[in-house]
Amino acid sequence: MFNLQKYDMASDILKGLYQKNRKENILLYSIFAEMKCINYAWREGHYENRDRLIELIKQLDTLNDNKQYKSNGNLVAMLYLETEYNLGVYEKEYLENAIERYQYFSDEVKNEEVINYLYALCLELNGNIETAENIYAGLDWRSDANIACRYLICKLSRNDYAEAVKVYKEYNSSEINTKLKSLYLTAVYYDDTDNYLDSLVFLYGGFCKLESEFQCDGYITISIFYHSSHVFFAEGFSFNTMIREPLFHLNYGVWIIEVSDILHGYHKL
Repeated sequence: MFNLQKYDMASDILKGLYQKNRKENILLYSIFAEMKCINYAWREGHYENRDRLIELIKQLDTLNDNKQYKSNGNLVAMLYLETEYNLGVYEKEYLENAIERYQYFSDEVKNEEVINYLYALCLELNGNIETAENIYAGLDWRSDANIACRYLICKLSRNDYAEAVKVYKEYNSSEINTKLKSLYLTAVYYDDTDNYLDSLVFLYGGFCKLESEFQCDGYITISIFYHSSHVFFAEGFSFNTMIREPLFHLNYGVWIIEVSDILHGYHKL
């Protein structure tokens, strides 16, 4: 179940087995599964198991002499970094713990891309933007949308807009999500404002008046609609555009050209 990424089922089964025989190896894998399960739920916005995550870190620390612990170095490192990153969103000490812990990983573990990605996330969240950016630069950002997004965010955080545009143009995967597009548009807006509208229309095929703003997956999400007042808003800035011929008119007074994709803001709440 664990290898199939069914962590909740694996956690329940392993807990039951451990209650029966109290073997240390089963306890270890039970901790692995429960940490993965809670971390997955954390990404979905369920933060109620904070105290349990802290307890699981402590339990994992006590098993560092276990043979299975040592032979699963990559998994152990990933769980530590992922868990302390999640806790570090609200408590800086866990980010600092993760950054320090990374220094003691073996060279073999440090060569793993996922480990370096998680380490860079911790650095970035802790304010070490330049160091995190350098790590992202060495990862496979040209074909991985998640890494590309973090790389662009670092560029934008350092006001390096021209480089951010360049990074987007060198991204060569067919997987281009709305968040990546939004980051690119933010870079274009500040680097080449005159061509921003053309870039917006090229990416989204239409534009409209800001109708609503709501929360989605921890990011500011903005839905844009066309209106005669013609004001665009995305990630904290606005600009006016020329009125274009609408496709149709809705009863409540909104003129629609084409409903765009949803733009995702790049600042984590």
